[in-house]
Amino acid sequence: MEAKTRDPRFYELTQGYVYNGKWINMSRPWQCTKTMYEKVKQWKKIDVKLGDEKERGADGTFNYPVEFRGLTIRQLRAVDSITRRYAEEGKMIDRNRKQLDYEEVSLYEINTYIIKPFTKVTKKSLVEALPSTAGTQPPEWFTSHWWGESFHCTMNCIEQFMKDFKEP
Repeated sequence: MEAKTRDPRFYELTQGYVYNGKWINMSRPWQCTKTMYEKVKQWKKIDVKLGDEKERGADGTFNYPVEFRGLTIRQLRAVDSITRRYAEEGKMIDRNRKQLDYEEVSLYEINTYIIKPFTKVTKKSLVEALPSTAGTQPPEWFTSHWWGESFHCTMNCIEQFMKDFKEP
């Protein structure tokens, strides 16, 4: 994991990014994971206990069931940030060899140019390989989407959802 955290290709995922003028550190676990786990535990019976799988393996990743691998909004914004940078650098090309603008990039391209290369070393899921993951991340909400849709549009919908359903 050490070599990957220094790889400038994945800076936003492993070090951080700027969101609304504020630096978001992605280099260490975020404590909201435990809070999210406790919220989900209230309405859903979960057999895996937070902390049971908390220790990272020799490769720096966790190993837990897919239903505990939800992405946090901070992690989604990191993916969005790196996607924007890759598009601006001309690195996002679709299957027809067309260079894509940020607004045109879908999860197909994100998977090809970001997720697969990032997870290749560990052979673990994106959420398990991120240094910002503190342990299990059971989702509070499930979002269905089409991979072919613009990720920019997907993020806009998620951001609006967050505003509409923000707890008072």
